[in-house]
Amino acid sequence: MEGPKTDRSAVSAGVRPSARWPLAAAVAVAVAVLVAGTLLWSGRPRNQVQTVPVTVAVSTPPQRALDCPDGIECFLGPAQPSTVALVRQDFPGARLRDGWRTILGTTGETVRETVRADTPSGLVITLQARCVPGGSPVAASTRTSSDRGGRRQLLVVVPGDAGGCSVAVVVEGPAGTSLPEAAATALASASSLQLG
Repeated sequence: MEGPKTDRSAVSAGVRPSARWPLAAAVAVAVAVLVAGTLLWSGRPRNQVQTVPVTVAVSTPPQRALDCPDGIECFLGPAQPSTVALVRQDFPGARLRDGWRTILGTTGETVRETVRADTPSGLVITLQARCVPGGSPVAASTRTSSDRGGRRQLLVVVPGDAGGCSVAVVVEGPAGTSLPEAAATALASASSLQLG
């Protein structure tokens, strides 16, 4: 009479034949959990912000979204390529220092955009377009000032159609530098920069 048959390869490997099925089932369950976890992680919702890649050397953006209305969640995103292009158009040779925008989480609307650039002649250009919902009207202005060290600054503000909306361009340069008011005014007056 023959005894029970055994799988000699399993016995020689030190695994009992009856232990193979639970081990295989445990490995299958572990693989299934790993695959499901990977799929869930890759499909999880991210920020509700549509970002547009832009080649901007970003320094440190603000720690919080500026001009975000109370009680509304906002996000920071990169500056829009069209805004960067306008800065380069009015200030040829400008090298972008940084750029970002504040985006309302509820609508995806941009409420503030800031771009800073350096020109080959040593000027620093800062463009700021903003539209604060429910904000007060902004007055148009152009003014030049100098600090104690002689560093000069030109500010051009163009109001938007709605209250709280404007585009401001600041041009800073060393003492004795001619500040390009015409280029700053052209940039601040670009209708495509007005938010809101």
